[in-house]
Amino acid sequence: MKKILVITINDYLNYGNRLQNYAMIKILKKMGFDARNAPQVCCKEDYICGNDAFWKRVLKMAMPFSVWKNRMKKIFHYEKTERYSNFLKFAELYNDFPKIIYCRKNAELREKLGEDEIDFFIAGSDQVWNPGFFSNLYVNMLGFAPASKKIAVAPSISIDKLEKWQETEMKKYLSSFNFLSCREKDGSKILQRLSGKNVETIIDPTLMLDKKEWDQVAKKPVYYKDKEKYILIYFLGNILNEYNSVIEYISKKFNLKIINIGDVKSSYYQCGPSEFIWLVKHCELMLTDSFHGTVFSYIYDRPVKVFHRSDNLRSMNSRLTNLIDTLKLNRIYFKDINLEEDNLFEVAYDKSYLLREQERFQTYLNISLSGKTDN
Repeated sequence: MKKILVITINDYLNYGNRLQNYAMIKILKKMGFDARNAPQVCCKEDYICGNDAFWKRVLKMAMPFSVWKNRMKKIFHYEKTERYSNFLKFAELYNDFPKIIYCRKNAELREKLGEDEIDFFIAGSDQVWNPGFFSNLYVNMLGFAPASKKIAVAPSISIDKLEKWQETEMKKYLSSFNFLSCREKDGSKILQRLSGKNVETIIDPTLMLDKKEWDQVAKKPVYYKDKEKYILIYFLGNILNEYNSVIEYISKKFNLKIINIGDVKSSYYQCGPSEFIWLVKHCELMLTDSFHGTVFSYIYDRPVKVFHRSDNLRSMNSRLTNLIDTLKLNRIYFKDINLEEDNLFEVAYDKSYLLREQERFQTYLNISLSGKTDN
């Protein structure tokens, strides 16, 4: 049985991140591979990035390894909350657990990750290639792995334009990939321009599992009262006053409870990915600015309205735009809501578009994992 190590973002407090990772491992195991999630990798050599000023490079190089390691431990530290505990319970479902590797040099990574025993390294999915999150992409773009073992499976750049230093950073690693793909069309165009290679646009791994497969890991929250009808609110950005007005209006007009899973003051904030899936499945309506909030509403045929994300981060709305265009979900934008009409709960998803994209995803995996080069 061939072994695969998946390199992704390991965020044990983010629903979409863990759900896409679960799906990726599940897909690979169904194909007959021994697949597992790689630990979080922290390498001091990668702490220095191409955008650093000379003085910053000198200071970073001079920093003792023990001091740097303590800084990294603080960054990746999780408070032992009920929410974190629920995320760990979900991780156990696919034999995942939080683990961090610390090393001084990139050369140490192959041994620490057991490179000799791994047949393929997969980069993806989620925003693992977003250069706004990572100033050095050596690990996430598999800079440590031999070209014959490197495969990109739906990594997301999430932004539609790169700065010059970000292009330089990505170019360093793209040429050694035999198989390249991206989750968004804009990202595929960028990768194709930088690499000069063909780049497939494929869907997020979560869309490769059906309702029955997600039902196997769904779990009713202990806070939920039976037969309580609700609107599910899941925002990663700010909930603007105009958004709140819409939420309150819908709640009162249709006599629906508001469950805001992102509200730290709500008991529902403690939910893990399993509870998140259950809440999406049973909601009357999802209101969200989240990519994966939209994905799971679609999977479970729940009505959803998508709001423009508002925060201080560089716009990542291309993820949602591409998803909506690919699956022909144009009517779910918030701008299309007419609050005077009772069409909020209409679901008209044509799943034939999903079937086409699932075939594309599976074909890409079959070819890339065959061991043959794309050229």
